[in-house]
Amino acid sequence: MITLLEAAAGADSTGRALKPDNTEWNGWFMTELQRRARRVGPLITALGVVHVASTPVFFPESVRSIVKGRILGTLSAEPSAMPVRKAGFWYAMAGVAIAAFGWMTGHAERNGGTLPAVLPAVLAGMGTVGVALDPQSGFWLFYPLAWIARRRARRRP
Repeated sequence: MITLLEAAAGADSTGRALKPDNTEWNGWFMTELQRRARRVGPLITALGVVHVASTPVFFPESVRSIVKGRILGTLSAEPSAMPVRKAGFWYAMAGVAIAAFGWMTGHAERNGGTLPAVLPAVLAGMGTVGVALDPQSGFWLFYPLAWIARRRARRRP
């Protein structure tokens, strides 16, 4: 069996060139790359994690206000601060929901389950609505995810 580094270098440990017709190449390395390339769940999860992690960057005043209010019960405690606090809160919660959705999608992919046929349309629809309302947002990222999900669904037996 060849290692990942050998495969990347294009030769095995004896210096023998790996060719596309080499059984080791086809049997292990290409299968591993193809399997990983077809998974959309981890990409959706990563998008959700980045979404949550970027909350302090895009909503610093919200985060400061929530922490200053001692976190628990702060969203509706002060009516004047509610809009600021809720914007950051819902931005972060959307990221949590996206990450959970990605984890569930990845779980189905890893365990041999089929993804719902509607998944690419849902992802593209979310992107379209988001881009229509805020063209400068990150909703554009839903389009490549929808494309990957569509390719994944097409390859399933």
